[in-house]
Amino acid sequence: MASTELSQSQNFSMAKNNGRSKPRGFLSDGVIFCGGALVAFLVVWAFWSFFSPSPSPTPSFSTSFFKLPHGLETSASAAASSTCADNVSGPDPLYDPPEPNFYDDPELSYRIDAPVIKNWDEKRREWLKQHPALAAGAENRILMVTGSQAKPCKNPIGDYLLLKFFKNKVDYSRRHGIDIFYNNVLFQPKMFSFWAKTPTVKAAMVAHPEVEWIWWVDSDAAFTDMDFKLPLGRYKAHNLVIHGWPNLIYERRAGPASTQVHGDREGVGALRRRHAEKVSGSYGRVWEEYLKDAGYGRESWRRPFITHFTGCQPCSGDHNQMYSGQTCFDAMQKALTFADNQVLRNYGFVHPDLLDPSTVDHLPFDYPA
Repeated sequence: MASTELSQSQNFSMAKNNGRSKPRGFLSDGVIFCGGALVAFLVVWAFWSFFSPSPSPTPSFSTSFFKLPHGLETSASAAASSTCADNVSGPDPLYDPPEPNFYDDPELSYRIDAPVIKNWDEKRREWLKQHPALAAGAENRILMVTGSQAKPCKNPIGDYLLLKFFKNKVDYSRRHGIDIFYNNVLFQPKMFSFWAKTPTVKAAMVAHPEVEWIWWVDSDAAFTDMDFKLPLGRYKAHNLVIHGWPNLIYERRAGPASTQVHGDREGVGALRRRHAEKVSGSYGRVWEEYLKDAGYGRESWRRPFITHFTGCQPCSGDHNQMYSGQTCFDAMQKALTFADNQVLRNYGFVHPDLLDPSTVDHLPFDYPA
């Protein structure tokens, strides 16, 4: 093959060089060839233009629109540019200006047995000036603080119960825009049991100058009214608020008392409307209109805001001997499931049996809000 190709190449070269001897034949052949090629090209181009569809113009995303469910229209460029809009006005947790503040004081300590922090309001006010994004709404900002022991519970079902109690607090906090801190270590080893909350609250105050209120809730306390909102306006003139009845707190000097779970309120009118969990607070305010005469405390027919199982000791299991361990467990299970029903209704489900937290049914359309 190699020799044959070489021979043909030589012949071609020789023919080209010898083409001068036949000028007329070469010219006529060239004209015929070019004419035929031109005609073939025009025929192919004509058929291609006739049968191929016209290309659609490339859509311009700056002028195209998308239909929204409620008939609203927005351009794609506007939709793309809006992805960051929600982050413009929100606080930037990573921003901390270089100007000094109370955190730069070497004498500052988070410990409960350290020297008292003086002029805390002024120091906190200066810190908020350095963080204007966090200063907005600070007067109504709350940090919920709770916790339990660091080691596993002695009660075989204690850790299960503490998890349920913690979920209950997370649910309430989410619905009301409250941050939560769960602590399970002793910040002061000499202060254990119910005294452990004091050093925890002190450390939380120093760690969170952006909040106005530090709210301690015991690990064995459950929110049983998910709609109730703290009346912060009533507390403006106070630095410390303790739940309880005056005769127990100031006369007998007893701690906060427990309450019992009452039945759920019946829905009326607009309260049967389904709604997003994010707007549940507005329905809670509507409930209050129907509870003006309900009163508060033991004789009230309101559902209790918090149910505190002070004598059940779910972690250790060393419950008060006035009642049995099964009585404690059943009461805690009922309260936690009762509260969970108030959460699950926004997701379309409900526990039909308060003693069976694993079973749910789908809610009918007009179930009370």
